[in-house]
Amino acid sequence: AKERPDVWKTWSFLAGEYMRTGRCDDALAALDKAMALPASDKGQLHKHKFFIYRAVGKTDLALLHIDSAIALLPGRREPIVEKACYLNGLGRSTEAYLTLRQAARQTNELIDYHHSANCWGERFDALMAQMKEAAQKEGETL
Repeated sequence: AKERPDVWKTWSFLAGEYMRTGRCDDALAALDKAMALPASDKGQLHKHKFFIYRAVGKTDLALLHIDSAIALLPGRREPIVEKACYLNGLGRSTEAYLTLRQAARQTNELIDYHHSANCWGERFDALMAQMKEAAQKEGETL
């Protein structure tokens, strides 16, 4: 980052290294520097912030940032699936399933660095079935 402070990906990679060593505040600061740069992929950077806040158990901030990523990556299925999986992990199965249904409406699969094979084809269909079943069970207990 010292050599290329004008490249947002440098700050993003540095944030990832900070996160791997448990330096969450430093990771967030690096992401803020990346976001301040023009032409940075703000959707991707918000997704990284989501991962950090998820890891430290700050649910409201995690959801805020994944929602920002979804807004900044229109037409992308991947961040919506990420949100659905997070909600499911929080025990919010019905909300997770409805979110996954929102993801299913995104049908333009783009192969780039946002792409995740888990969000398409048989893997996605299996995830949809699993979350539907969990939502149905949750509905029985309400």
